[in-house]
Amino acid sequence: MSMYGTWDAALNWALEYGDTLRAAGYVQGKANPCLFYKKANGVAIMVHGDDFVAVGPEAHLIETRKTLEDKYKIKVEKLGCGSECKSEMRILNKVVRATDSGITLEADPRHAELVIKELDLTTAKVSAVPGSKEEVSRMPGGVKPPTTTTATSTSRNSQARIAVEKDIDSVDDARKSVPNDNWDIDAYDEVALEGDQFEEELDAAGARMYRGVAARLNYMAPDRPDIAYAVKEAARNMSPTKVSDLRRLRKIGKYLLGQPRFVSEFKYQSMPSKTTTFTDSDWAGCGRSAKSTSGGAVCLGEHVIKTYCKQQKVIALSSVEAELYAMVAASAETLALQAYAKDLGLDLDCELYCDSAAALGLAQRAR
Repeated sequence: MSMYGTWDAALNWALEYGDTLRAAGYVQGKANPCLFYKKANGVAIMVHGDDFVAVGPEAHLIETRKTLEDKYKIKVEKLGCGSECKSEMRILNKVVRATDSGITLEADPRHAELVIKELDLTTAKVSAVPGSKEEVSRMPGGVKPPTTTTATSTSRNSQARIAVEKDIDSVDDARKSVPNDNWDIDAYDEVALEGDQFEEELDAAGARMYRGVAARLNYMAPDRPDIAYAVKEAARNMSPTKVSDLRRLRKIGKYLLGQPRFVSEFKYQSMPSKTTTFTDSDWAGCGRSAKSTSGGAVCLGEHVIKTYCKQQKVIALSSVEAELYAMVAASAETLALQAYAKDLGLDLDCELYCDSAAALGLAQRAR
């Protein structure tokens, strides 16, 4: 027993519903303990807090409903095209619709409305894109430093950026290109962008508003791949937050003003035998740190199951290295989806696509 809101309440509730479903013949997932599957009737259940989403033949879903109603007081909604079913319902505040051709999933439109309201953009001009890349300020000798940067860190930043831009084939070549320097990754700060030295930080209220809006956008991003990169960049500037950061955040809001809704369509299809992942990288795309970005989309047949956009943790010294890191991240995402599918009674193969012949050659050589 636990009192609602106490530290152990969530754990005890998970143990409680787990015991209930296992007693009814469901097998709890190994990769994801919130997934349950009963092979005998083909019903799969996902649990999120106190929300249960069950999928399977209608006759067997009645049995699942009775299993839960015998122990808990529950409210049930059925999604489908039948007379007793709803054509639209909310699952975790996402709008799910059943159509004659398949299922559609819409990211919660209220979040876009709140972002626009919090940024006071109701009457603003619509932006065609959610963001654009920053450019590094350059001088003939390297990178222009901000006025507050020390001479030592400025030298390292300039040398690091120059080293990345040279034709370098190995770490040893990179070390030789900048002798007598510390190659510990933690020793390098981010370089300066044009106008950084003149930027003011937001006041406490502005910074609090920025963090709140950025966090809301970060929640939206998994269902809005069109803003994923811009949101990832906004989330990197939580502290200290500058006026230019707010300007870029407002650009995302102006984009949402013109594109407030995003609907993913999952048309009916025969069950695929494998997952397919497409991956790419943006080498040295961050002008401040020269770090790259990994992006990808995991698909099941014609359905896009997941998209992601992540900053790489280390500085890639070549585009091939950045692509290889992106392939590793894509492999992890694909294997995770494969494991979740196995928890739901599906055995899927995996395949990965990358547009870098060199990175593919390295990956195949490492097998």
